[in-house]
Parts: sequence; structure tokens; C-alpha cells
Amino acid sequence: MQRYRSRISGPLLDRIDLRVELVAPSLDELAPRETRPTSLEPRGAELAERVVRARVRMRERQGSARNAELLADALDELAPLDAESRRLFARATGTRVLTARGTQAVRRVARTLADLADDERVDSRHIARALALRSPLV
Repeated sequence: MQRYRSRISGPLLDRIDLRVELVAPSLDELAPRETRPTSLEPRGAELAERVVRARVRMRERQGSARNAELLADALDELAPLDAESRRLFARATGTRVLTARGTQAVRRVARTLADLADDERVDSRHIARALALRSPLV
């Protein structure tokens, strides 16, 4: 895996906004013995409804532009950084994990996470989650 990952250049990898490493599921997770829900996470219709609400919120706020298309000026207006969010970014960029492009991508993902949570403003919770979704693939 390491050899395969090393063939992906940094600038190319920087253009991938969501990078999540997954662990192979166990047999019990793939084919549970009982039919009861195994977690409190939203499922199916509830998740689809949250996505629809998030899209409506996004369209009302910024018209036809999707969060993934927001440029830096629009992000400053639609996802301003509070003090705690700035500290999170300072730590992430201080360790050279984030480039300028990566920082903008994290802010776009955080804006989407806030929309999914029905939150008006982007705060440090959304930034922290977006940073976690951009984990380094080493």
C-alpha cells in the first residue's frame, strides 16, 4: 500500500478534498445476526432528508453555486473563521499538513458539514470534523 500511495504526487493529492482511511468491516458488521440497528447514526430516509435540507439551505444562501465551488472571498463571507477555528488551522498548517489549497478545501467541507447539521454558522466543530476528513494518507 505504501508503494502505491507514494506514486500519488502531493499536488494531485492536495486536490482531493475528502480523504478517509477505512478499516475492513468484520463479518458481523456485514451480516449481523440480529436486525436491530447497531448504532444511533442516521440511516436511509433520515440521511436523505438531511441532505435535501442542506441543499435547500445552500441554495437559499448562495443561489446556484455549490459549496465545492466557493472561492476564497465567498468563503470569507459564508464561512468566516472564529478564534477557535483559527487556532485549529494554525496547528494544522504549522505542522505543514495543509497547503493554501487544502485550507480552502477544508473550509468548503466545513460549510457543507454546517449545512448538514442545520447550523447557520461554521464553527470549530465543523472545522475539526473537516480536518479529520482530510487525514493524510501515509
